[in-house]
Amino acid sequence: MQHPQSPKMENSPEQAEYLIMLQPSEATPLAQILDSQREACLQAHGADETNLYPVHISVTGYFWATETQAEGISRALQCLVEQRTPESLRSDVQHVAAIDKDGYVIILVSAPGIKKMADELPMLPEAADLHLRPKRLGHMSLAKGRSSEKQEQIMQFFQKVPWGPSPMDLVFYRLMKRSNVKEFTQNGTPHQFHELFRLQLHGSEVVEGVPPKERLTASASCVCPVVRPVVRPVVRPVVRPVVRPVVRPVVRSVVRPVAVTMDSGRTSIASAAPPLDTSGLAGQPVASTAIQGAAARNAPCEGNGEVPFFKGAAPTGTVERLRLQFERVPKGTRRARMTCSQKARQRAKEVMARPQKTPWPYWTRV
Repeated sequence: MQHPQSPKMENSPEQAEYLIMLQPSEATPLAQILDSQREACLQAHGADETNLYPVHISVTGYFWATETQAEGISRALQCLVEQRTPESLRSDVQHVAAIDKDGYVIILVSAPGIKKMADELPMLPEAADLHLRPKRLGHMSLAKGRSSEKQEQIMQFFQKVPWGPSPMDLVFYRLMKRSNVKEFTQNGTPHQFHELFRLQLHGSEVVEGVPPKERLTASASCVCPVVRPVVRPVVRPVVRPVVRPVVRPVVRSVVRPVAVTMDSGRTSIASAAPPLDTSGLAGQPVASTAIQGAAARNAPCEGNGEVPFFKGAAPTGTVERLRLQFERVPKGTRRARMTCSQKARQRAKEVMARPQKTPWPYWTRV
């Protein structure tokens, strides 16, 4: 299969083209059957562009790099392989298929773990300033540019290909010389590659009768970082209830002067002044502790005593509050605010307590 050439950077004569691919491991049943059937298909139907390459699965497209950059890519690939488990490096061969577009005959392959590794390669420091293009790793190309009839005939050659997991080699090539179909037909010369390294990728499968091949390990100079997720502890703020003191508003009654109409027709003004301090009047006569204020003067009363200004007024509004205040004051202050009736009863008691003169009997009168 012919790969498009990657753009070459200017003023870099020391650069060369490189290619990374997967190939069936040597001496495996898959590699032996593919080699023999490709030779038979070539004799029967002639050559096409796929004969310029060995049977492979493209991992990347062509890319330009210097020799130093290629060494860094080699170390990065080895490190990526070392970080994987054998199960993640598994490759499964599925079945032969024909594609109408461009007349392809392919073998479908599934290698998700290696595909993920190829996607991580361009993000490594060793791949900086390189135009790496990861491939899909979904098929092997067996023929190209064939008609529908020839596609069916070519597919018959590869019916005996063993399906299932198969060992693959990860190969890093340097392109030395390009060829074409005409040159290959005349001289049998495909593209010429120089193999930089080969890593044998074995999944969980075990192939009987295949000698184990020494696997390359990462060198001590490998700088490929091992990417591990950073786990940070989740810090949750401690929420404590804020206890605020309950501030109850201080309710102060504002007493305004109120005009009160008495039964006698006189109008008195209720004083908003606080009650008098009568704590020092304990030894004074009761009659001398009259209530002072506008309500105590000229107030209608039974007898000579004083009467509170709210006597006979409707117990509503400010008058009602003053009445309650009067009833709740201490006894010493309440005594100084005796009503007219109380004083009248007091005087009656005093009169009754006086000694009475015995009147003459009516029969002794002349």
